[in-house]
Amino acid sequence: MGIGTLFAMVYVGVTVRLFNKHLAWFDRLLHYRLGFRRYVYGLARYIRRQI
Repeated sequence: MGIGTLFAMVYVGVTVRLFNKHLAWFDRLLHYRLGFRRYVYGLARYIRRQI
């Protein structure tokens, strides 16, 4: 493990901590909800019919 690896670990940790506050909506989007897949398929079908 060299100095570059240690620098990368620190840099990635700081970057993730910084952007984690701004990406809370993404966590909520990925969280599984019952019926969510059916909703997405229905929405895609609706959009496809509109085109």
